[in-house]
Amino acid sequence: MGIGIIISLLLSIPTIIKRGWINSRNKRKIAELEAKVNYQETELTKQSEQSNLLRQNHQEIFQAFSLTDSVTGFLNQETTVKLVTYLLQQIQTRINNPRYSSLSVFLLSVEPAKSYHNISTQEWENSVNRGIAKRLAYAINPNSFLGVTNRKRFICLTLDLTGPQATEYSEYLIGQLTASPLQKADGTTMPLKVYLGGAIADPADKIDSRGFLQQAEQNLEQGREQKRNSVVITEIVTQPDSEAKLT
Repeated sequence: MGIGIIISLLLSIPTIIKRGWINSRNKRKIAELEAKVNYQETELTKQSEQSNLLRQNHQEIFQAFSLTDSVTGFLNQETTVKLVTYLLQQIQTRINNPRYSSLSVFLLSVEPAKSYHNISTQEWENSVNRGIAKRLAYAINPNSFLGVTNRKRFICLTLDLTGPQATEYSEYLIGQLTASPLQKADGTTMPLKVYLGGAIADPADKIDSRGFLQQAEQNLEQGREQKRNSVVITEIVTQPDSEAKLT
């Protein structure tokens, strides 16, 4: 029995050693992976801080040249129309650049619930629009530009989206705006409803800024006739010949 026990122990020693070696190797791998994750998180934080700083610098330049809306900080209507004209030119002339494969415009009407419609002070409206703008600015991707019309309808211009991607992106934006009620300074909350009209142009579409923006506005009005938080996006179908005029 003693000899059997000794033989059993001797036979198990290689397995024990191998198991210990595997455990040690796995621990080293886990430590290395944790170090990589921590490094990547640090780098992402740095990149986010740099991106926010660049965005702030750009915002200050825009403000210095009176290109932004004073309430939301987004590009004002005149500047947004000029940007649409420029981006349409880019997608038609820089065909080999993947960044300019398409241009999507999303026109959003964001409104408080009916119970808040009777509140009409300018200070209250500005506060609501600032809150909406903050959510929208947080949600957009790096290929997007934000503007606002004189009637405080929000505009999101985004490059390099296909039709399905544009629909998915618009639903994502609406989800970010309506995920939770907007909280006011006094602590009360206010639910939002969103209507979105969009249009997509690619290099083959010979369209000017007027036709492009008008189609998005027509789709927005069509969406307003439907249910709450509706989305209507279409490809270009018209070709007007005058400059853009948003309402």
